[in-house]
Amino acid sequence: MDELISELETCVEEKFTGKLDISTLKGEYNVYFGLGRLIWAEGGEHPRRRWQRNLLKHCPHIDINQIKIRQTDEMDSWEYSTLVILLQREYITAEQLLAIVTASIIEILFDLIQVTTAAARSIHQTLTPRDEHILDGYRYKRGIALKNYSGIRPAGNHIMPRTLTLPLVKVISEVRQEWDSWLRVSSPGFSPNQLPVIKKPDVLEKKIVAKAYKNLLILTNGNYTIRDIAEILQKKPWEVMSLFIPHVRSGEIELVGVADWDHVPLPKEIGNGDQQDASNLNRTEARGDRRIDSKIGTNIGSGLGNNLGANLGTFSPSSEIITDPNPADPAGNFTGGEFLLARAASTMPLVAYIDDSASQCEAMNVTLQRLGYGVMVITNEVEALPRLIERIPDIIFLDLLMPVINGYELCVYIRRIASLEKTPVIILSEKNGIVDRTRAMLAGATDFLTKPIPPEKLLEALQKYILIAER
Repeated sequence: MDELISELETCVEEKFTGKLDISTLKGEYNVYFGLGRLIWAEGGEHPRRRWQRNLLKHCPHIDINQIKIRQTDEMDSWEYSTLVILLQREYITAEQLLAIVTASIIEILFDLIQVTTAAARSIHQTLTPRDEHILDGYRYKRGIALKNYSGIRPAGNHIMPRTLTLPLVKVISEVRQEWDSWLRVSSPGFSPNQLPVIKKPDVLEKKIVAKAYKNLLILTNGNYTIRDIAEILQKKPWEVMSLFIPHVRSGEIELVGVADWDHVPLPKEIGNGDQQDASNLNRTEARGDRRIDSKIGTNIGSGLGNNLGANLGTFSPSSEIITDPNPADPAGNFTGGEFLLARAASTMPLVAYIDDSASQCEAMNVTLQRLGYGVMVITNEVEALPRLIERIPDIIFLDLLMPVINGYELCVYIRRIASLEKTPVIILSEKNGIVDRTRAMLAGATDFLTKPIPPEKLLEALQKYILIAER
């Protein structure tokens, strides 16, 4: 680790501009400098996962499959060049670009520290000139080989302002904190790039309440690494690891290596001279192949908040759905009499329904009133926030596709308002794709329903989430 940091500090002292290529047994990494300040970093085990995580988190309005850039020899880094083009075309802000840059650099440097630390513990983990992918000009350190390429910029001739670069000392400080926190709950041999797999389900199920175990099964389905799960739960990787590690040590859960996603396109794979550039990028829903039940983040996340270092068995179970004995007849007409009587005895819950379709709003207004709910219909999404703040609803139904602000963006804004932070938000869409659901959760949604909403699904959501919110 010290040798790696020393190499990076040398780049700072010499005000190096160019690319530092770092080759390890875990892959190749590139760190870009501009006059000694960090510009960008990429490579490693999971560039696709990292690219998708960062775009979903910081730019939820960008469709990853619609990013197309013209190929030029000047672009040394396709990912960074894409971000620059998106910034120039005003699809993203400077703050969003810097957030992705920061997250990428911190993740890369964390992984490099872990690789070099693990290599230093084993004599067999040292790269030598005999390795076929090592060329002349590399400096060989224990576990890594380094080479400077002076004058190479990630986006060719694009020189970004100093405000969009990072000082090494600040980044290293944050990476060290992450690394130290990781070591407090784990060991250098475990990586946040590994995914948890349940090995002893019968034993584990007895230790964990039913709802938490059900959610855990989805998170450990062989698709999500510790980093992916941390993003879903909006936690740090070490916080997630602190929950898994007791069960890893007892053999109930195993952490295993996993290949990068092959279905997430990097910009370099879909950009060529025959395709349009980012100026024609559609501001639409994302597509892909990540599937997560949007209630997981709420259910498990509440357990995380109560006791971060606790065993998974301490998670509080989520509220069971209270089923109306006769919620709907086969024709879809609501007949939940007992449910209405129960509601009449208390304050009438207020449901906010946001949709630019007047006909959809009218239909939902009639349905909700028949169910005994107060209704606040909003057809102009631009007016949504002030109206929601003025009358805090018990639950919000939010259409995904709207003319000015899409459902993902509006959900993010809603979650930034303290009085609405815990209000259940259900995103509605005619599509039911895997990434649609994932992006809804990453935007802060409580659940995701397909339009048109079946009557029984609507009633189920109202009963479940309003009861949870009232707890």
